Amino acid sequence: MKILSINARGTNSCRKRRAIKNHIFETKAEMVCIQKSKREVVNQEFCESFWPDKDLGWVYSGSMGASGGIITLWKKPAFSLDNQWGVPGALAIKGTWTGGMKKFNLINIYAPSGTKDQHRLWEDIQVWITGQQDEMWCVCGDFNTFTNQSERKGGKRPVSDKRSINFCKFIVNSELIDLPLLRMKYNWYKYNGTCCSRIDRFLVSNNWCSLWHNLKQSGLKRTFSDHAPILLEASNQDNWGPIPFKIVNWWNDQKDFRILVENT
Repeated sequence: MKILSINARGTNSCRKRRAIKNHIFETKAEMVCIQKSKREVVNQEFCESFWPDKDLGWVYSGSMGASGGIITLWKKPAFSLDNQWGVPGALAIKGTWTGGMKKFNLINIYAPSGTKDQHRLWEDIQVWITGQQDEMWCVCGDFNTFTNQSERKGGKRPVSDKRSINFCKFIVNSELIDLPLLRMKYNWYKYNGTCCSRIDRFLVSNNWCSLWHNLKQSGLKRTFSDHAPILLEASNQDNWGPIPFKIVNWWNDQKDFRILVENT
C-alpha cells in the first residue's frame, strides 16, 4: 500500500504534471492526493496526464478560480470506489483496497488558513470519523497548521496557538495517530528559506495501523513546489533487514568447503 500526498501549487503547467507523474512512477504510488490544484474542472484526459498508465479512477473538488482545488487519483486495480463526499477544504472517499479486500475511508485535506474556518473543518471531519469509529480512516494533505512550535522554524509573524490547540484536540478526539515524519523535519519551505514548517502529514486510525504492518511516512525531495511530497507506505510482510550469513570459521580449513559453496 502506497499513498502519495502533495500540495502542487497549481497543476495547469505541463512541467508540474510531468514532475508529479515522475513522483508517482518513482514511488510506485497506488493512490495520489493532490492539494491546491487551481483547477475548476477536471476530466479523464487531464487526470491521465499525471498517471504512468491510463487505468485510473479519480474524484475532485474544483477550485474557486485560482484558489484551492483537490484531486484524488488511484490505480483502478488497487482501489474500488464506493462513495465520495466532502465539504470546503476536504474531499472524502470510501472504498476497498482490492489487494486484501480492505474497506477504508480516506480524506484529502486542503485546510483554510483562518482559525475559525479550520475549527469548523475539524468539527465536520470529527463527526464523520466518530460516527463510523469502527471503520479505517486516513486523513492526509495540507492542514495549514502544526501541532506545536517545534514544527515551525523562522518567520517574523507570530502564529496563533489557538490553531495548534484546535488541531491537537481534533487529532485526540478523532482518535487518530500522528505518524512520525522520516527523512526530514519540515515539509514546507518559504521560497527564500527564512521560514519552514511541518504542515503536511498523514493521520491514521488505530485499526489502520493494526491492519497494515511496517507503516511509515516519509518526506520526499522537493522539485517544483514549496511543499515536499509525503509518502505513506506499508507492507504486510515483516522486514527485519538483510538476512545475515553465518559461518563457522573452521569450515574454511576444510579443503572441499570452497568447492561446495561454489557448486551450491
